[in-house]
Amino acid sequence: MDIRTALRAIESKHSSEVARGQAESGDVKTSAEELAALLRGVSEASTHEIEKLINQLQRLRTQLHSAGNRIQRDIAQYTELSQQTIQLTAISSDGVKKLPDGTELPRHNALDMVAAIREGVREQLKREGVQFLD
Repeated sequence: MDIRTALRAIESKHSSEVARGQAESGDVKTSAEELAALLRGVSEASTHEIEKLINQLQRLRTQLHSAGNRIQRDIAQYTELSQQTIQLTAISSDGVKKLPDGTELPRHNALDMVAAIREGVREQLKREGVQFLD
């Protein structure tokens, strides 16, 4: 039930009670007190609902800040990993350029080198808290 529906129900119930009370006693002072009580109840309900919404928005703001900080850390880690990969590629390329012309690395040595590089990168990432979906 939303606030408007609740207010209409309260007003409808209260209006009929006030009308009946005035018809029976004719006491205007009592109806003013009842109206004040009704307004106080409506005001308290509205205030409570607004406070709930403010609390929810504050929680969302905190979550957004946390997510933003996490994303910034992830971007920094990715940037560092990319730079390390570029450096590693340059080192490997330089090593291959220094081989005499016509010399090829045996296939198993190249694969071993790639596996070792891959394992080293994975270990570095694990130390930095990156998780893998193996």
